[in-house]
Amino acid sequence: MENQNNSLIKLLEFVNKFRMQLIISASLIAVILIGLIFYIYFKTSNEEKSAQLYDRAIFTIQNLMYVTNETERNEYYQQQINNLNLVVQNYPSTLGAIRARLFLGKIMYQTYTFSKNEEAMAQAISYYSGAFERSKIPFYKALALLGRAQCYEQKNDVAKAFEDYQEVYLKFKKEGFAPIALIGMARAKEMQNEVETSIGFYKKVLSDFPDSYWASFARGKVYFYEAK
Repeated sequence: MENQNNSLIKLLEFVNKFRMQLIISASLIAVILIGLIFYIYFKTSNEEKSAQLYDRAIFTIQNLMYVTNETERNEYYQQQINNLNLVVQNYPSTLGAIRARLFLGKIMYQTYTFSKNEEAMAQAISYYSGAFERSKIPFYKALALLGRAQCYEQKNDVAKAFEDYQEVYLKFKKEGFAPIALIGMARAKEMQNEVETSIGFYKKVLSDFPDSYWASFARGKVYFYEAK
């Protein structure tokens, strides 16, 4: 009993001696915990909001075929494009914003192929670059690189296209895009008239991915060059 009393007295003396330090430490821990709770809450809230806005915009765009009036259809379409841009601006690092960038990049790329509008191409590259830089998910990073590489091909900026395809092949094989990346690398080397290197990439598709969709394309290319 006496030992317990002595321990209690020592504890009280310790608390009295370091009371201010203990109060400060407890306050700091409480502030950190509260801040962490708010961070998790707002992050989750932003993810949900961006996902809802993205899904709503995409759903509307996909169902515009049912709007028979062309003027109204174009207005609805532009409204949803604006909404996707708002997702990117207001919730830049959320998954909804990453997916919005990928969709907008595709739209701008298609606009360029129809109109040859250089501003559309610049926007497409910007969207894909933003998706790559912001995303922490390898699957979306790979998609962004593939989209950007396609844009560089259209611009005849073959060196940059090759770099993006190569990065997909070297860093994101697990995402299932390796054969596509190899085809892109082969195509880029063709555009640079490096035929032997190009054939090597096509043959690698045949050896590493013989059952893939791209194997038949690669086989045709190898046959074409070796038949000459």
